[in-house]
Amino acid sequence: MLLRGANAVGYTSYPDNVVDAFCRQARLSGVDIFRVFDSLNYIDNLKFGIDAVSAAGGIAEGTICYTGDLSDPSRTRVSGNQCQLSLSGVKTANSLRQQCSKC
Repeated sequence: MLLRGANAVGYTSYPDNVVDAFCRQARLSGVDIFRVFDSLNYIDNLKFGIDAVSAAGGIAEGTICYTGDLSDPSRTRVSGNQCQLSLSGVKTANSLRQQCSKC
């Protein structure tokens, strides 16, 4: 399941208890793996989603979104390695089991 951090599966920020309850119910309904991301790569929202998934007994896959303007060579693209480094602290402090880069 794709989980938008503190937004769960919606486009607005939900209260913590709603996201926790959603993750618990999704887990009870058979969802095992949750890919957690935040569209702005806000690490605190990622941590919250990862913690909610872990508390529900699911497998959290933290995801960093990155992009660049490939049609303009003067603009640099953020590399996947740079993005993964920002998740390294989350992986050790939280229950993050997998990392992913979303282009």
